[in-house]
Amino acid sequence: MLRTFEKKLLAIDPAFINTRLAIRGTASVVLSFFIISYLSKLYNQPPTLAFLGVVIALMGSMVINDPSPRQQMTTMALLPFPASLAFVTSILLRPWPPLRMTGFLITIFAAVWMRRFGPRWLAIGMVMFMAYFSPLFFPIHADAIPWVLGSVFIATILSFIMRFVIFADRTAPQLKRYLKSIDVRAELILRQVTRELEIMAVARDEDRPKIMANARERIQKQTVLLNELSLLLEQYLETSSIKSKAELLQLQIFEKELAIGHYLNTVRHAALSPLATRATYLDAAEISKILTQVILSQSSVSSHPDPAADRVIKSFRQPEWTEDAIAQVAADIETKKPALPAETLKPKLHVSTRQAIQATLATALASAAGNFVSADRWYWASISAFMVFVGASRGESLARAFVRTLGTASGLLLGFVFAYLLSGKAHVEWTLIVACLFFALFGSEWPSDFGRRRCLPL
Repeated sequence: MLRTFEKKLLAIDPAFINTRLAIRGTASVVLSFFIISYLSKLYNQPPTLAFLGVVIALMGSMVINDPSPRQQMTTMALLPFPASLAFVTSILLRPWPPLRMTGFLITIFAAVWMRRFGPRWLAIGMVMFMAYFSPLFFPIHADAIPWVLGSVFIATILSFIMRFVIFADRTAPQLKRYLKSIDVRAELILRQVTRELEIMAVARDEDRPKIMANARERIQKQTVLLNELSLLLEQYLETSSIKSKAELLQLQIFEKELAIGHYLNTVRHAALSPLATRATYLDAAEISKILTQVILSQSSVSSHPDPAADRVIKSFRQPEWTEDAIAQVAADIETKKPALPAETLKPKLHVSTRQAIQATLATALASAAGNFVSADRWYWASISAFMVFVGASRGESLARAFVRTLGTASGLLLGFVFAYLLSGKAHVEWTLIVACLFFALFGSEWPSDFGRRRCLPL
């Protein structure tokens, strides 16, 4: 049962990337909240300090995407400083709303503009924005600034420990999980083929064209996921070495993908043949079962008379990678090519500068409109407008605006409904909050080329 669950999870979450992100992010946030809450209560400080710590813990779990672990550690170590500056500025400007709003817009411009310098500056900009925004949402007085700074560093330390010590993304184990994900995805395709062929075998002749069309659509979806997973792993295996073990592994994975594709084409042509009979479908289903057993290492078959099936067997019967070989590939991966330098200055405005101007204007207009609707809740409009531009290209901005607006609106609606229904049931409320946090983190990092999935920012 546990093995079945592991396979299903690997099928939707390659190498458990999102599961690990969600676990360590949730742990960081929960620990930060309870530790800072305890200290706040012990020293008679405002309880909202805990929520400021939660913001930093959450950002530390989500926004750091540097290529190497060492660069990620450096970025994490830098985050408390811009966060502290933004927190203090926002708190000190509280008595002067126009100045505070001006600072807010400057922070938005800087956060979007800094994207041009790479993932580290994208993370710093995002943390600056959230740190400046949080005191607008959770009012803090100036006399609590030392405690605010302490909360920032406590949350950062906890996030650092969770990310780089307890749930560290070590390259060799991660690579093994990726390879297992490839096999799981191939196994699921072959199981799907077996089921479809068995259905075809018992179907009436007049029903088979429709059944075949539906089967092709279902199998195509599975195949696309295998293709995208292969591309994801190929990106992970990019190195600075021209001939390395990582390159050899890339070729082996590519051969597995091609072998599965060739076999599917062969089965499709056989099934579409006017001469196909019930025995044709049953024989093809039996071959698919054998190939599934080969992938699961539950069969000693080393060859097959059918060329397409034999190619699949050969591609999945390649010698196992030893621990030393995996370690060498991991070493190659950790010496990835450095990121390309930022674009040189051109007469026209850089795209990040244009987006920074757009984000600032959009947020200013959204804030004004939000303030007109509700002077106490205008910040929901501001953060929704800003989120449209975070990490988006020009072509994505319109779609992202719709999705994130829908996500924010539906999240607020569901939040109000659950808050009303569960009022007074503290244990249930806290359990639901932690569960929502976990699944929000789980869905926040779907690779853009893995099923084109996006989590609504509830």
